[in-house]
Amino acid sequence: MISTLVVVLMFLQSENTLKKENNFTRRFLPHPLIEDKILELDNEHYYLAGYTKEALFLGNNSTPLVLSSVDNRFNLLQTMHIHPDDTDYNYTNLHLKVRGSDYFLYDGSVPIIYKGKTSDPLARTISYNDVYFSQLAIIDSSHFAVRIQSGTTGEYELGILSPYDKPKFKLSPDLLEKQIDGIFDADGQLITDGKGKYIQYVYAYRNQFMVINDRLQLKNRFNTIDTISKAQVQPIKLSDGNTKLQSLPLKVNAALATNGPFLFNRSYLMGKHESKERWRNASIIDIYRTDRQEYVGSFYMEHIDRKSISQMMVTDQYLYAILGNKLIRYQYRTSAVKYFTTGEAENLNKE
Repeated sequence: MISTLVVVLMFLQSENTLKKENNFTRRFLPHPLIEDKILELDNEHYYLAGYTKEALFLGNNSTPLVLSSVDNRFNLLQTMHIHPDDTDYNYTNLHLKVRGSDYFLYDGSVPIIYKGKTSDPLARTISYNDVYFSQLAIIDSSHFAVRIQSGTTGEYELGILSPYDKPKFKLSPDLLEKQIDGIFDADGQLITDGKGKYIQYVYAYRNQFMVINDRLQLKNRFNTIDTISKAQVQPIKLSDGNTKLQSLPLKVNAALATNGPFLFNRSYLMGKHESKERWRNASIIDIYRTDRQEYVGSFYMEHIDRKSISQMMVTDQYLYAILGNKLIRYQYRTSAVKYFTTGEAENLNKE
């Protein structure tokens, strides 16, 4: 009985250390993924654009008007060349996202958003010259969360773009917290998973991410397990009024994917007792809850041909990743299902 009590107390202390004291000790999930399928792509410029039950969709930075897809057999990449209804613009960063049966082609530097069906190459303009933006996350087929740079202060701010509403754009200037300059210190990634109407913004240079609803109202601010609470950036003003970094900043987070109440975040910081050799050959993915402050666990994503993970997408059935020119589909080990899915698959028999 005494031995059992000691073990229980040690476990509770371990849980407290990991979840509350935030001393940056990772809990690694034991072999959570099983490699299922690999598809070799013809170049390294692909990115994951979205998914349906029938297909996974990819965009390509070198051919931005091509929407590619791979079906569940995972052995053939099909392509569709998109034809926008108006192309008389100087694009600098065309990007594709898929939500359900719709795809969205956009460039915030124009700024323009096109919309089309994944079965139809014709893309029609739904927003033009409404607001310039640097990032976009789809809330639904007619509402988008965007990150802009204020014309007054030059700082990053978040807003909602609704092409069919009046007003079309609503700004929430106080969501992003300024620590130093409001630009580099507030840099991060705006993501959504396509299931609910919650958006995440993960700061790149500090241990924090936000959960925001579809009206751009803050639900929660949560912390990642590392200890970098203030961005370690050193911006300097140039003579032309622009700002640049004096030295390379310490990067903390690079959000990769979200699936329901789970955020999958690539960390750039090594925790206690972790092997440098392991870090050279794999990337660390940390999992967090987005409905409460909780660090779920971590796993290694092995490099392939010396290439690290650049893209990830998580569904209740599979985890997809791009490493170099390899598109990989992973299955979940049965015992790890609860850490990766929103609940639909959690009733599988345990190992």
